[in-house]
Amino acid sequence: MDNNMMAYLEWAGAQEMAQLPFNEVDALALSQVVYLPLEEAMEAVEKLPFWLLMTAMQHVKAEKVYEYLLRQRLALLERMGGLPRYKHQVVSRFVDEISLEDQMQFSAMTVDLPGGVRALCYRGTDSSLVGWKEDFNMGFESPVPAQRAALEYLRQAAAQCAGPLLLLGHSKGGNLAVYAAAFAEEALQQRIQAVYSFDGPGLAEELAADPGYDRVHDRILSYLPQGSMVGILLAQHKPYQVVSSAGIGPFQHDAFNWEVEPQAGRFVYLQERTLFSRAMEESVHTWLRSLSLEDRQLFSNTIYEILTAADDRHLAELMTPSRQRASKLWEAYRSVPPDVREGLLQALGSLLGGTLGGALSGVAQSVRDRIIDLLPDRFSRTKEALPEGEEAQEDSGDGPAADGQGDSVQPPASTEQ
Repeated sequence: MDNNMMAYLEWAGAQEMAQLPFNEVDALALSQVVYLPLEEAMEAVEKLPFWLLMTAMQHVKAEKVYEYLLRQRLALLERMGGLPRYKHQVVSRFVDEISLEDQMQFSAMTVDLPGGVRALCYRGTDSSLVGWKEDFNMGFESPVPAQRAALEYLRQAAAQCAGPLLLLGHSKGGNLAVYAAAFAEEALQQRIQAVYSFDGPGLAEELAADPGYDRVHDRILSYLPQGSMVGILLAQHKPYQVVSSAGIGPFQHDAFNWEVEPQAGRFVYLQERTLFSRAMEESVHTWLRSLSLEDRQLFSNTIYEILTAADDRHLAELMTPSRQRASKLWEAYRSVPPDVREGLLQALGSLLGGTLGGALSGVAQSVRDRIIDLLPDRFSRTKEALPEGEEAQEDSGDGPAADGQGDSVQPPASTEQ
């Protein structure tokens, strides 16, 4: 696409930040760089400027079909490393921690910006199964280990500098940035200029009710694509901005699909999210409310035990066809106690069948009502009188005849994606 953050870099790259101040598109770009396997370059060094980081990462390749995001992020780093706007900004304090025992996946980096400002960039969920397990854990555990690690990372960064701080992240990284800001000490919170969350899940309701969250509430900048299915989870921060994304379905979450106004340094905004995204939010929240904390934990643990039965540690391994792997996964499923297995299927059925089905039915009803609203009065009945699934019939011979004569019903000028 022509108007994503790469197009923004083409325009803004020659401008120093003194000319064009750091903005939301710059923050989105940094939120993608932190996903890269920077340990390849920074394992033995404490800090590197962008241009040298780019050089040190040039041997990293993305050759698998499913590594399209890695390819995009490597191209992003290569571009940023050659631009005056970024090439001399220093990346430091990169950490990448995965703990199977603690069920934690945490990664972050710090970027020194002009004026003594430090941007703390938190990575979202990577391809590790334990990272996805930790995401599930957010439904019954608060805080999760990555959230505690994010807060400690903030404290250590603040202790090493005296200037202002920015926190940012995409997906789970946005959640970590919000959590760290909300639960930092009040004196530390005063140094935080802004918190950028790009389609990041909200906090658990009890965390969002904490006074610390209220103290930073007006500095949290939350962005959701119009069809968000990730940022709608848990207690989403409000107000949020709806960003136009060219992606379809789950690919709206891909930050490279977010549309920007390249020569303005801002996103293309929409009035509201799609009907499907709003219905999905209600569906998931209804589903979670129907499960006890114990049931949520059982659900999470059971799925994780099944998926790791073949000793896989990454999603990519699960994608690789293998009769042996399939056999182990099937045996793991069969080994689950029947009552637990039944509960698992009931929970999935509630989300994918009943609850989600009801949500989709609600979407269909909303679309149907909209169509009826657009019909000329003499062709339509009231919404209450029209049975579901029944087409509107003309009330008199003045309506459209079989030969196509008469007024025609035009579709709406635009529809939500």
